[in-house]
Amino acid sequence: MRKVLVSRVELEEPAEERHAPELELQLLRTSIHTMAAHRRACSACGRSPLVGERLQLFAGRDGRERGLCDLCAPAAGEPLRMETVRPAERTLAIRRAA
Repeated sequence: MRKVLVSRVELEEPAEERHAPELELQLLRTSIHTMAAHRRACSACGRSPLVGERLQLFAGRDGRERGLCDLCAPAAGEPLRMETVRPAERTLAIRRAA
């Protein structure tokens, strides 16, 4: 019978240090910028309405429309129109149950 010596190989760095923090931060920043580019926020409070909530659009002083969430809109009067907030990544399909 032959004996085999098994030696343990130690890693040079601990497991916590084997990730790329710069890459992780860049991916996080990119995803946040992508999400922020597609969202509409309330002009008054800055809150982003959730998917399914309404954003009420009013005429602004500069001629552009300004959107207000349901919490800030009652004090602004009658809106020009209302938009339902939709998901940015994909549209939702509603199908009839069989």
